Amino acid sequence: MRQWRLFFEWLLIALGASLIVLLAVRSDALNRADRLIYDLASPFYAPPTNDRILIAAIDNDALIALGRWPWPRQIHADAINAATRARPSAIIYDVLFIESSPDDARLAEALKASGAIYLPLLYETPGANGAAYAIRQPIEPLASSAAGAGTVNLQLDSDGQIRSIIIASPVQEEATAKGSEAGAVPHVAELVYRHINGHASPAYERTVHAGDPLHIAFRPTGSFRSVSLLNIARGEVPPAFLRDKIIIIGATAEGMGDMHPVSSARGGMMAGVEVQANLLSSLLADRFITYLPSQWILPLSLAPFWLLLIAFWRLTPTQGLILSISVTLLIALTSTLILALYGFWIPPMAALLGIAIVYPLWGWRRLASVSKFMESEVDALLIATGMDEPETTKHNWRGDRVESDASRLHQVIAVMRRNAQEREEVLQFLSHDMRSPQAAIIALIESEKSRQQDPAILTRIRHNAERTLQLADNFVQLARVGSRDIEREPVDIADAMAQAADIIWPQAQTKQQKLVREGHDGGLLWVKGDAAALVRAFSNLLANAVRATPTGGAIYCGVTQDADHALAYVRDTGSGLPPERRDNPFARFGYSSYQGKTGEQGSGLGLAYVDAVARQHGGEAVYHDSEEGGAQFMIRIALTTDLDMDDISVG
Repeated sequence: MRQWRLFFEWLLIALGASLIVLLAVRSDALNRADRLIYDLASPFYAPPTNDRILIAAIDNDALIALGRWPWPRQIHADAINAATRARPSAIIYDVLFIESSPDDARLAEALKASGAIYLPLLYETPGANGAAYAIRQPIEPLASSAAGAGTVNLQLDSDGQIRSIIIASPVQEEATAKGSEAGAVPHVAELVYRHINGHASPAYERTVHAGDPLHIAFRPTGSFRSVSLLNIARGEVPPAFLRDKIIIIGATAEGMGDMHPVSSARGGMMAGVEVQANLLSSLLADRFITYLPSQWILPLSLAPFWLLLIAFWRLTPTQGLILSISVTLLIALTSTLILALYGFWIPPMAALLGIAIVYPLWGWRRLASVSKFMESEVDALLIATGMDEPETTKHNWRGDRVESDASRLHQVIAVMRRNAQEREEVLQFLSHDMRSPQAAIIALIESEKSRQQDPAILTRIRHNAERTLQLADNFVQLARVGSRDIEREPVDIADAMAQAADIIWPQAQTKQQKLVREGHDGGLLWVKGDAAALVRAFSNLLANAVRATPTGGAIYCGVTQDADHALAYVRDTGSGLPPERRDNPFARFGYSSYQGKTGEQGSGLGLAYVDAVARQHGGEAVYHDSEEGGAQFMIRIALTTDLDMDDISVG
């Protein structure tokens, strides 16, 4: 029930985060944050500066020398004539001529003489009287004298920055301007591209039908070569410097209103003429930023935190934190690098928002679950130990809850440590204080053998004293093997069995029993473990076999290899375990009801110790009835090939 409740809460967190991310994506609430990364990385994808593009700036020097703006059309005509004499490839004259002037005829002559000058037209949205748009062409005779007229409109994002430009502005009527076509009015930079290459740009072909904007990777301000239009008009620029260039003439002087906020790493304003230079450079290189299709933004934003939530089931809190931070950095870094290197924009903030929601919520829920569990367990332990509630937590509703829970936990830990200490003292008592009197009894019996005493009585006293001593020793060893980790080292398990056989051999001799060691011819069998514990476990099995086997019987022991495991066994010729003990032969104190043919009776502690040692070594202890009718016990432990000859132990 608790697991299902936790799963339900996990699912609730996941669905809640998904809904928030969905709303954020649909409402563009994260655009501002996404654009910080976009503006940082996009300049790195900008095409190299095209040396053919030259900006002829109408700058402050030109205004001072030629007069205040607007200039007479004669000045424009003289500037065009001066530039035309150098035979440039094309000229974009980024000045609107939508009002008539007495000098229009002279300017028209200059435009016509050049044959490669493109003028801007005014494309306004919305138009007058509810129209979708309005187009104002350059006045005649300028419009017919120019090589073409195109749009120069810039598209502002919601933050007022320019990141995109439409180069195919839609129209409904037939083309009316030179260079225009049915259904769309090309950008003036597109017209220059066609003039140079003889065909429409690939970018125009991709966007003309849908009217989609092109996303420009702007170079920093001042990246393109620039000269003052005043220097060209005065003939101060060598013709060779202008020959075959694409000259873009436009205003850069302060106060002329042609400065625009453009996204770049440096931010700031950029002159309209330089914006056109960036667009033309991108058209010539066919290098634009591609946005991830909108239908893919939501799935890619949901996937990271859903995968994290799945991983949280298997990870520790520290691992979950490391993974969350790593995924967050990976998403931000991947989005930045893909844009900077490949020009593909994947907005990362929606995915990062999902992670920012699910990690603290799931961490809080898991912490609350653990805290509740710990509180209930501490309460149970306090009741079980009879301890009172700590004074620091009684009626302290103003205090820190974490401090209160920590105080209660410290109290319980103190009790557990005290219990562990008391347990060790009990083991020391059993090991020393109980064994010492038994050893003294045995010593006294040995000293009284020379006197006239009934030998049978002395034998019985000695036997019971030895039995009590063995019980205490078994109990101590079993308690210790279950309470501490072993120090693993390479052990020859066959040698451990041989040592155990040597220890038990005198006991077998007193009952005239044969202790047969069956050899292993395949070489040494190495395991990783505790040599002393293994020897004692084998000794317990052999001692049980001696007690269970009648006088004159035989006991067999040995070690064999079973695939990648070592199999140590002890087999006797006694009566075996009674039926009621065979289901759980290694239970503590489960052997006390059994008496073999010899009348020997055991507590089961020795077999429990054998099972504990086997499990501590990553193996298992198994019981089978032997073919001779007796009992056969086996310990199966994995072999090791990781041997360090300096640490090899043979017991």
